Amino acid sequence: MDIFKIIILGVIQGITEFLPVSSSGHLAVASKLFGINDNALLIAVVLHAGSLFSIIAVYYNEILKIFKEQRNMIPLIVTAIIPIGIVGFLFEFLHLGDNLFGNMFVVSGGLFLTSMLLFFGMKSSTSEIESGKDFESISYKDALIIGMLQCIAILPGVSRSGTTISTALRLKINRESAASFSFIIALPVIGAAAFLKMFEYIHSSSSVSHIPALTLVSGFVTSAIVGVISLKFLIYTVKKGKLNLFAYYCLCLSMVILCIAIWG
Repeated sequence: MDIFKIIILGVIQGITEFLPVSSSGHLAVASKLFGINDNALLIAVVLHAGSLFSIIAVYYNEILKIFKEQRNMIPLIVTAIIPIGIVGFLFEFLHLGDNLFGNMFVVSGGLFLTSMLLFFGMKSSTSEIESGKDFESISYKDALIIGMLQCIAILPGVSRSGTTISTALRLKINRESAASFSFIIALPVIGAAAFLKMFEYIHSSSSVSHIPALTLVSGFVTSAIVGVISLKFLIYTVKKGKLNLFAYYCLCLSMVILCIAIWG
């Protein structure tokens, strides 16, 4: 793995992590094209860590407000991340991630599911989405449902942001609050995954193919910078109610990847 390749992957991650088109799906395809077999999951987690800092940069004021003025939101956030914490532990314990990540049939299916979820989210009426519940009105039931649906996004090809935002819209949460809650609950999820994988990487055996620290840092920084730009673009897109564009994109890409998987 050289720096050029991981920078390209960082750009892909930065663009696709926040746009509801599945970063894992795009990274899986790019990894195949680059011939990356070893440490594919590690690379993905490092790039996701860059996305973590993108969220902090964009939602810095909102995060501070939660800890200072809206502490009642903290239990809601915990409620939303418990399901994926359990599912993520099972995936890690059963070592399912690496095999699924490189399977193009799984990626194709995940992208197709993402497109259906986006179409599902858009079925909420315009009035419900615009005048729906704000951030502070999100209930524990809402948080749990969003958290449970977020678990699907552990599969490559399924967009976490697309899943959580679409679910929030169907729960009659307004557009801006749906996006805010989606990315704020991503902070502990991405942070925990990145920390655990980096710990495993540092203490890995000599049989594992190591990646130079400078290469990992390059991917991290690229992902973070591009991520800020794409996150701001998604917030604008969600407010304008244009998620259908991403739904059609995911559907078309799913079909293309399926064809490649069958004939490739």
